[in-house]
Amino acid sequence: WRCVWVLCALAGARAQGTCAWGDGDGGCADAEAPPASVEQLLAGMVSTPSVNALYGTFDGPFAEAQLSEYLERTAVGFGLEATRLPLTDGSGAHNLLVTPPEHLISTSKRWLLFDSHIDTVAVEGMTVDPFGAEVRDGKMYGRGSCDTKASGAASLWALKEWVDSGAPGNVNGAVLFTVDEEVGFTGIKQFIGRQLKELLDWAPAAVVVGEPTEMQLVVAHNGVVVWDLIAEGRAAHSSTPEKGANAISLMARAVTAVEDHYIAGLNATHGLTGKASCSLNQISGGSAPNIVPALSKVTAMRRVVPGEDELAVLGAVEAVLDARVRGSVTGASIRQHLRKAYAPFDALRDAGAAAASAPLRSAAAAALRALGLSTVEVGVKYGTHASITAAVSEGGGIPTVVLGPGNIAQAHTEAEFIELAQLPLAIKAYKHLLEYAQL
Repeated sequence: WRCVWVLCALAGARAQGTCAWGDGDGGCADAEAPPASVEQLLAGMVSTPSVNALYGTFDGPFAEAQLSEYLERTAVGFGLEATRLPLTDGSGAHNLLVTPPEHLISTSKRWLLFDSHIDTVAVEGMTVDPFGAEVRDGKMYGRGSCDTKASGAASLWALKEWVDSGAPGNVNGAVLFTVDEEVGFTGIKQFIGRQLKELLDWAPAAVVVGEPTEMQLVVAHNGVVVWDLIAEGRAAHSSTPEKGANAISLMARAVTAVEDHYIAGLNATHGLTGKASCSLNQISGGSAPNIVPALSKVTAMRRVVPGEDELAVLGAVEAVLDARVRGSVTGASIRQHLRKAYAPFDALRDAGAAAASAPLRSAAAAALRALGLSTVEVGVKYGTHASITAAVSEGGGIPTVVLGPGNIAQAHTEAEFIELAQLPLAIKAYKHLLEYAQL
């Protein structure tokens, strides 16, 4: 394979004469050629662990490092340019931006960006080899195969094919591989909020977020709020419980109050994403059977439909705690701690948003129509990076759709898989967007 120039923003300079796939002795060799098919590319991605740092230990400087390096090496081997965009959160991590070679980039064309996160959830409890990339009955199994390495593989392959054909059309195209979607959205928030302004001299006119939508055109989804209820009391020996303040007793009252007087009253709905929901999903407390507990914690998750304010959730729960919980256990208190809050996404939320997103939605529909697929615009209950890319409050406000191979029902499961027949559909749809989108 030929030697190419590698753009490395992390180092701040071009590394001259770097081989994408070498022989280990400084020369370019055919011994380790880039993937010859999108299936090989996806297998390489699935077999490279990228479990989010929250879920355990990892090799390399950050959780997604090995996969990012694999994708960088592959992209350069395809004749593309790969740029590391470093994060400033102290993790040492970076996003990876893949673009065409400079001679195929036109300053008169607007940019279409494909986004795909490269981290995954944990692998404990899986009934298949999480990194085996086993193929059987037309499916590839492994952690991340569906969510969302298939989208990443398809978008990179589409970019490669488009560049190989001379990058025809009216847009510049790029693929962004982002870190830390499964927990904190750190990668996409830094890309939108800082990296676009400080590291790049262009901004996307439209974004396609790759997630498992079964190649349905998603134009709306729910937002999410995750927070803790924390009850604090006073420890005492269980033989004299009256000397303590039982945090679990207070938390029990809080759970009942929140379920009966907050969750039960949720009635907001959206035509595409359904009804708002909330659940209390984790609980902990106490240190020993013979000690009155001084601490108890419950973690809650609220799914916020478009039209709701995600930042108003804790205030509504606070009113319930004030009215029905606080003061019910002498010496104990309760507070809330926000972990994360992401806005709902709705490309049709108002006339302005609908008009701004119309060119992208029309181009996506045309791509799906050319494949004989449904062009109906749909909504989903889960969340994606569109909460950031499309949100003016996050510095985005970029027209966005969510579109990718795979079924969300397979994501995060014990035997996660992707139907391989979805990959060529995704490649053709993404390539059609690159060739024909008018942004």
